[in-house]
Amino acid sequence: MAILNRIPTGVYPLIAIMGVAVTGMTFRIWHASHAPDVLWTRKDRKTPPWETVQSHQTTKIYDPTGQFTEKWSR
Repeated sequence: MAILNRIPTGVYPLIAIMGVAVTGMTFRIWHASHAPDVLWTRKDRKTPPWETVQSHQTTKIYDPTGQFTEKWSR
């Protein structure tokens, strides 16, 4: 608690705002990198991965309907 006593009171809102901003930025970057339209492949790959999914394959981790016969993988 000795460290908190030395920090001026006006700095607390700044620390809170910066914490929220850094958390939001981290979430935004994580979400953007995991979006379905992001393509992380090598240059020699001509077709995007979503064009290789067949109609009987699923890309989901869990299929509650059970209508797909196999799981698609890269």
